[in-house]
Amino acid sequence: MQQQREGEATGGRLRHVPALDGLRGLAVALVLLYHGGIAHFAGGHLGVTMFFTLSGFLITSLLLLERQRTGRISLRSFWARRARRLVPALLLCFPLVALVVKLSPQPPGHGLTGDAVAAALWVANWRFIFEHHTYADLFSMPSPFQHFWSLAVEEQYYLVFPVVAAVVLARRGRRGLALLVGQLIIVSAAVGVLLAHHAYTLSRAYYGTDSRIAEILVGALLALLVVRSTGPRELGSRARVALDAAAVAGLAVLALLVTSLPYGDVRLFRGGLLLAAVATAVVIAAAVQPRSIVARALSFAPLVRLGVISYGVYLFHWPLFLAITARSTGTSGAALFGLRVGATLVLATASYVLVEAPVRRGRLRAAPALATWAGAAVAGVTAVALAAGVISLPHVTTPVGEPAAAAPAQSGTTAALPAVAGKRPLKHKTTVPARPTGSAPATASAAASPSRAARHPHKTAVPTALFGGSQDYTTPPPLPNVPAGALRVLMVGDSVGSNLGNGLVSWASGRTDVAAYNLAIPACSISRGGDRRIGDIDFALKSWCPWWSDTSSPRYLAMKQFAPQVVIVEDGINALFDRRLDTWSDWEEPGNLQFDDWMVSEYQAFVSTFRNLGAKVIVANAPCGDWQQTFTMISDGPQRVQDLNGIDYPRIAGVTAADFYSEVCPNGRYSDTVDGVPNARPDGFHFTPDASEALARDWLGPLALRVGTSSLGGLGG
Repeated sequence: MQQQREGEATGGRLRHVPALDGLRGLAVALVLLYHGGIAHFAGGHLGVTMFFTLSGFLITSLLLLERQRTGRISLRSFWARRARRLVPALLLCFPLVALVVKLSPQPPGHGLTGDAVAAALWVANWRFIFEHHTYADLFSMPSPFQHFWSLAVEEQYYLVFPVVAAVVLARRGRRGLALLVGQLIIVSAAVGVLLAHHAYTLSRAYYGTDSRIAEILVGALLALLVVRSTGPRELGSRARVALDAAAVAGLAVLALLVTSLPYGDVRLFRGGLLLAAVATAVVIAAAVQPRSIVARALSFAPLVRLGVISYGVYLFHWPLFLAITARSTGTSGAALFGLRVGATLVLATASYVLVEAPVRRGRLRAAPALATWAGAAVAGVTAVALAAGVISLPHVTTPVGEPAAAAPAQSGTTAALPAVAGKRPLKHKTTVPARPTGSAPATASAAASPSRAARHPHKTAVPTALFGGSQDYTTPPPLPNVPAGALRVLMVGDSVGSNLGNGLVSWASGRTDVAAYNLAIPACSISRGGDRRIGDIDFALKSWCPWWSDTSSPRYLAMKQFAPQVVIVEDGINALFDRRLDTWSDWEEPGNLQFDDWMVSEYQAFVSTFRNLGAKVIVANAPCGDWQQTFTMISDGPQRVQDLNGIDYPRIAGVTAADFYSEVCPNGRYSDTVDGVPNARPDGFHFTPDASEALARDWLGPLALRVGTSSLGGLGG
């Protein structure tokens, strides 16, 4: 990430230690593995902790050596060196983000420009703490600046700690500074414990400078203990052997933590992060010993080369990971990860050779450098705002008297008139309006493939799964095996939800960091009671469907035993049909005020049930379907999808949204191919096992992991 590379032209004259580059390479490799979703690296975000501790050691060492050599610490020179090291690559990240946003099929979040400004000003971590996300954002692309939170924490340390060090060293000496740093470590760790005591402040603990500074200060304390006037103190052979053994144990501890402490685990703040920092400090202490075994191991050439470009790797990898996806490349698994890492290494190498190293070696006066940084930062933020559509370039207007060409009308689409006196807008036929982010596009009226409909001109039978068939679902399936420390994910919903649940179970079966349990039931909606009908076919809810609100039902008891941490619900198709309760005078459907208010209240009751049990809830919206093949008796199926997705789901509070529609309906149109799997929806609605597994592997599984390990669904690296 940001650390000063030893051997630069600095006032401190700290010698270059290849093993520290190797440690830096190891840390950034863990972050890549974590963000790549590679199994067994649920704690790969601890690579950031390793960066933090190494940064604290190097920066404090430079300050100590400079003061030893010159008798003072030049804050202006220190900050100028920091700017030369950090700013050039950072500024390159802005046009990259703008390009990624422009090319992405997902809309950017509403706060992307604010994220860009916060990134440029090194306050991204506080931005992500205090920014409140909208429901539409949950359907949107994750922020390409999310990983800047850790860079912000380090930069805030760079701004404040040198001032504190200069004052305390002058007044109380090295021992006084060491005592102060030790006290601050204790205070910071205590802040993390207090914040992580409540789930709603867990992300505050993760992103907060005050709660994460301990990891950097551990490195600073190490420097105060081992750095002398000529650099790190060299030990005798016997002490070096003992330190080597301790460092090997430290690496083993880090390996254990990386495989067992996922992002968001409260144990991180009950000693996990501090233990990782201490283990890293022990490794650093051994790495700076010239003839140590650990130093030789960490000097492995590929690791060293990766460490040299690690700052660029960290900066560029997340936007590139967002751009290089299974959908955009047609690959998955190891091949997709290889493409992502390869692109990251190429860009980071080019940045280091062509920009970072030349600028760092150059001589820049403070004022021109500041002006250059400010101008480039403004240009970068502007580029991101343009790509996100927040601002637009001037356009040529139509001359007066010359009518603008009318957009072609699209028939059969439904829009809404403005609401009057608090009433639901009335529907009428019109041209397609701009749709709210996250709702089903109005072009969904074209959802059914014409060729598909032509192949089945007489098929009108409704899939049996939508009625539930004759099978009794009172008894739940057997509980899955749950590996120690694994995230527990529960799938709930109807037959399409069951498809997704089967895919999740298959995906999770090969992992140790997650376990999946499928309690979705065909023909069961989350909403309870009343009569249902498809066209002129009436069908009632089965007695086992509302199990989630019956604490005595076998399924509820099985769910309690499983103790899910994440609950995913998908029942969009069953929520689309006409409904009539005993208190209603007539049948209702999505888009009608009475139906929508009731449907939202049912979802909200479901969400409250599981949140009260300590689980986070993901709600997947309704997918498009081949209505012409399956539901010839329903003429407005695509419109119902649009109403449910655009009116009902956005009103559900306290959930994370999964944009199932966009995932399986490219450009708002039905497709038989799903996530690269052909013939994935044989009846126009349900998914084959191959398609379900692909969706779990590339979309729903990673989303569940991200939500399950973060109260904000943010990035853990």
